Amino acid sequence: MKRLFLALVLYICTASARAQHHIVIADMDTRLPLTGAIVSTDAGERAVSNHKGVVTLERAARSATVSAKNYMQRRVGIADLARDTVMLIPQEVVLDNVDVTAPKLGFDMQKALRSVKENAKLNEQARKGFDMLGVFSLMFPSKKKSRADKIKKILEHY
Repeated sequence: MKRLFLALVLYICTASARAQHHIVIADMDTRLPLTGAIVSTDAGERAVSNHKGVVTLERAARSATVSAKNYMQRRVGIADLARDTVMLIPQEVVLDNVDVTAPKLGFDMQKALRSVKENAKLNEQARKGFDMLGVFSLMFPSKKKSRADKIKKILEHY
């Protein structure tokens, strides 16, 4: 009876050792699961976390390296793997020195007015569009007097 009980306990232990092991990879600050985290074990297995942050390991391992983009890489042992959740610390980007310079601190009102006037002229020309008949009038000038010339002449003789 003792041998049967011992064999049963041994079978249960080895079966659980061969079972798949699920680990959740999460952000330490927000506690949200991380998608795309890579887990590399010392047994040579490599797995990527899904949209829920879950990584499934097929083989038992003593240690693993967990890494994700914009997070510090972490090496975990068998005790951390047994907890089923591995927290990663966000990697901070620190800049040494930042110099901000501006070309000129003053404001030139005349330059701004010229720019506004030029933009207004461009918009006016764009609204008018291309005058195809104007090209013909340049090629073949007409001998007709303009309305303004006619009015001017009438007013002179009135």
